[in-house]
Amino acid sequence: MKPLKSTSLLFALVSFFVFALFPSDQVKEEFKIYQTSKEITVDGNLIDWKGIEGIPIQLNPEAQVVESNEDIRVMGWFTYDTQKFYAAVEARDDEMAFSQRGWRYGDGLYLTFLDPSKGHVSTRFHTFGFSRKGKENRKVLVNRNGEYFPDRKLDELDLKIVPYSKKNTLVYEIAIPWEYVQPLKPFFKDQWGINLIYVDKDEGKRRTILQLYPDKNYDTEQTDQRKGALASFITHIPSEPEFQSLMNGLHFYDDETILLRTAVNSPQKMSGWELRFIMTSGKKDINISKDIHLQEGMNHFEFRLPEDKYSTDDYVISVGAVSPQEALQYNQTHTFYILNREDEEKWEEQLAEFKKMEVYEKSETFRKSLPTLKIRFQWVKEYMKEAPPYADFKRLKNWNEEINFLMRKLKKGEPALFPQGNIGRLAHKSSLDGTLQPYSLYVPTKYRKEKSIPLLVTLHGSGVDEQQSVYQMARGFYRSSSGVKTIPMIIMAPKARGLSDWYLGKSGKEVMECIQHVQSLYNIDKERIVLDGFSMGGYGAWRLGVLHSQTFRAVMVRSGAIEPPPHLDGKSVIDLLDKWGKTPVLIVHGKKDKTVSIEKVRQVVKKLKKQGIPHRYIQVEDAAHGDYDRWGEMIQWINQVLNVRRMNIRR
Repeated sequence: MKPLKSTSLLFALVSFFVFALFPSDQVKEEFKIYQTSKEITVDGNLIDWKGIEGIPIQLNPEAQVVESNEDIRVMGWFTYDTQKFYAAVEARDDEMAFSQRGWRYGDGLYLTFLDPSKGHVSTRFHTFGFSRKGKENRKVLVNRNGEYFPDRKLDELDLKIVPYSKKNTLVYEIAIPWEYVQPLKPFFKDQWGINLIYVDKDEGKRRTILQLYPDKNYDTEQTDQRKGALASFITHIPSEPEFQSLMNGLHFYDDETILLRTAVNSPQKMSGWELRFIMTSGKKDINISKDIHLQEGMNHFEFRLPEDKYSTDDYVISVGAVSPQEALQYNQTHTFYILNREDEEKWEEQLAEFKKMEVYEKSETFRKSLPTLKIRFQWVKEYMKEAPPYADFKRLKNWNEEINFLMRKLKKGEPALFPQGNIGRLAHKSSLDGTLQPYSLYVPTKYRKEKSIPLLVTLHGSGVDEQQSVYQMARGFYRSSSGVKTIPMIIMAPKARGLSDWYLGKSGKEVMECIQHVQSLYNIDKERIVLDGFSMGGYGAWRLGVLHSQTFRAVMVRSGAIEPPPHLDGKSVIDLLDKWGKTPVLIVHGKKDKTVSIEKVRQVVKKLKKQGIPHRYIQVEDAAHGDYDRWGEMIQWINQVLNVRRMNIRR
């Protein structure tokens, strides 16, 4: 462990006080979080938390109390104001080693907020992950309502992680804007579920997991449920009115009720205040004022958006509170999306018209491209029917924009394909069950249909979908800083049914159908198809490389798993190699990988040598699970196996 700064006496005093308050046999079903009247500075120092009651984080996922000891002891503190939720965590740990995704593999923590409508369990939640990599603090939205790693920037989320050596202590301080966890806003609903999970892993030892509330499924794809203790948010008596505002959702049909609610915590009865609502867009402007009279305590006001035929678009509405002295005391902007029902109803009619066009009969590419449009119809309808009211509407907006783009192309008699040089998400109709199955594709700008082009198929790891995989591969191969230039190739990543199916059963068959579909749309060189996989996808690459050896020119495995989980029926890579032919393999693996043991990988390499299978093994000395940059060597290897005679080096 690297030398760290010395800790302050305050940490020891606060921790002693809190552990004295809560004996180790106490499991908290409910607790209170008090609104702070002072400013919390996110600096990794617990001075601002003096006087705020802390809670021992001491339960394992089986609801057993883990007594504090020299190895690990964790404390948590919570508070809030009108703008943010604050958390501080002090972890005393005899050994700290931050791995890739340390919040999952150690050391790091999760913070989960959940809707308490059904008690301690909910399918509506936000889970954030926090850890370090070197001296860099890491923050990520791990899961929202069952979706892993949703596309959500956390620029406004403040995080400070400070290590102190004399007490082997690490302090996390976190400030999360309420907008990131909507509809969680204490002025509207004063009880929410919260869980804090600390993950500790010492070198060569098993993980220790400490939780505020026991939850075996705190990070799993097997269920969309999460658990938490019920936290009651207690407001203070302010010196002047305090405000929060909340819409009744973020996405609507044009004929649905759209409300903007404002809550005001007032120190006393007051009059002369005014709420102003302003909405501007290219198609609709609103400017309305409303006089309000405040009672002592919490006040609630409601603004209903006027009924109208709103067009499909995103809208921005602002609410401002003006004092009797004409001073603007509060201003908050809300963005939401409206889908016009008539637009949705016209889609199927337009699709039927495309099928009547002459090009539909003559062009296989035109016909095979239609599922890419149809799946967006399906996504939009499913989203509007099933998505929680506060789901991020970014995808909904993108799908509608893509529908309009693809329809313009089809009207001109062109296939429903995205521009070259961009990543697009396509779809095909599965022969397995008739469902529409998506995959992501990058087509380089240099592609010309008159000349065949190699195809790189990349399989995603567990917990992430194929969109991130194709983005990483396209960036690594076409924007590598290594100086090695890749030959032009199309990069395709199948979703393959799920995020954690391990490319067994239908999942594995779906990969091969995606390849066939790409071949119907683009001029693919069938003799130059390379299969790649990361982590779980690495196992899939081994497995499909055996089952379909005639399809793949080469196989590349990055931090690849050696065997699927015990509950799945799949052979280990060691056994699969018994039927491996002479397909060349590239293996890249981090020596410090805690997810897939380097020892197991070395056993695979040993068997490759024994069987005379052409391979190259790159062991990255200081890397863990995928945190390495070996793009130059990977590009060079692929160029070689595809029989590229000359390497183009950028000078």
